[in-house]
Amino acid sequence: MQKEVKTMPNAMEELNTGKRKELAQLELFSRTPDEMSEQELAQLIEYHNRKYWEDGEPEISDPEYDALVRALQRKNPSHPPAVPRRGPGGGG
Repeated sequence: MQKEVKTMPNAMEELNTGKRKELAQLELFSRTPDEMSEQELAQLIEYHNRKYWEDGEPEISDPEYDALVRALQRKNPSHPPAVPRRGPGGGG
């Protein structure tokens, strides 16, 4: 069986079809919450809200999520709180 070798155009096509966002998330995960900007924290919290509340597939623990929220509050105490839109798994 031959191993598939990704060419540059193939790799770029993957990046342009959703992989770019995943790579950006990995970049965020490689830093501590205190190293992230307010905007990055807000986006990461929104991402994890969506994974938990809409997709029903949480990727981090509640204490890890709470640490993100506390880091955002330290950076900007007046930042609006992240409010989930639906119940777990997309329910109401």
